[in-house]
Amino acid sequence: MNTHRHTPHRFRHSSIRSARQWIENNRATVVIVAGALCALALGAVIYLDRPVRPEDRVEAISVIEAPADDESMSEDNESKLITVHVVGSVVSPGVYSLPADARAIDAVLAAGGFCEDGCRVSVNMAQELFDGAQVRIPTITEAQNASDVLNFGVLGADGTPVGSAYLGGAPNAGASTLININTADAALLETLPGIGPSTSAKIIADRSANGPYRSVSDLTRVSGIGEKKIEALLGLIEAK
Repeated sequence: MNTHRHTPHRFRHSSIRSARQWIENNRATVVIVAGALCALALGAVIYLDRPVRPEDRVEAISVIEAPADDESMSEDNESKLITVHVVGSVVSPGVYSLPADARAIDAVLAAGGFCEDGCRVSVNMAQELFDGAQVRIPTITEAQNASDVLNFGVLGADGTPVGSAYLGGAPNAGASTLININTADAALLETLPGIGPSTSAKIIADRSANGPYRSVSDLTRVSGIGEKKIEALLGLIEAK
């Protein structure tokens, strides 16, 4: 019974002796590990107790003020818009906001496009716009009977014309108001939706190299013009 009672004590003393023996045998390793732990603890104390440097404060301020840059960028984007008034023979006359580099055709498209009786050839649709401009599209009848060409085209805030926006006149009664893709110049082609300077140049180059277009569908000869784009041009163009 006494032997059994003292067995835990003998086991504990045996474990202590084993630990001491291991330390004696691995003294170099123990010293290295203890030194590393002390260095880490000392480094943590020094880091936490360090004073705040001026450059740290500047960095923190920069992070706080970052949203102000986003706001200024947003204001810059808004300042690039212009406001124009579109009136006359368009589907939805009204005031519209457009990019600063917008042309007359962009204003007409923003207003829903030409009405059926809108004269598409009397106003230079490539005319540049500006803030406060008015774009006035005449009907075919108005263009034919106009005695004062200042009434149409791109007008300034005082109602006077700007540049040569109004091309004057209109087709004779009964004549077509469609744009002839075989004779139209680049400026006139660019009044069409989806036709920019690059595409208009391709159209002119193609008809010069391969002959006139026999039908509107022949425009598919031009790189970049597919069936969908032609569908969007139906009712606006013809091939004569």
